[in-house]
Amino acid sequence: MSIDEVIEKTTINFSRALTLSQAEKLMFYIAERLPGDVNYSCTYIRSVSASEPAGPTVRLNGTVNMAGTISSKTLTAFDSFQCNPDQKNTSKFSAIVFYQVPGWDLYEYREEVRQLWDDVRKLVKEYNAKIE
Repeated sequence: MSIDEVIEKTTINFSRALTLSQAEKLMFYIAERLPGDVNYSCTYIRSVSASEPAGPTVRLNGTVNMAGTISSKTLTAFDSFQCNPDQKNTSKFSAIVFYQVPGWDLYEYREEVRQLWDDVRKLVKEYNAKIE
């Protein structure tokens, strides 16, 4: 098995880029329906700017980051993930990517962990359908 197969299984692309708020709602959606626990941290860059002292103030959203763990209570499995910023708009997310062990083939990951990836993939697809 190739690294491409591992990347394909560990990467869950969103049908459209998600805002930070939408991504956080997705984490709740996953936790409730898995059922399981989602622990994550977020960082984001925001800029506030005024063109002149009495001019309008503008808030700009910059790059966002989200990373954490997802665990399934029914599978007794967990894995670490990060949400990748969208390449066109780094204030949004384009995918969930689970941790990849360098040099491992797909069969070297526990079956329960691979099932967790598939379960999360299904829930992401359901969530995407709800917000479109």
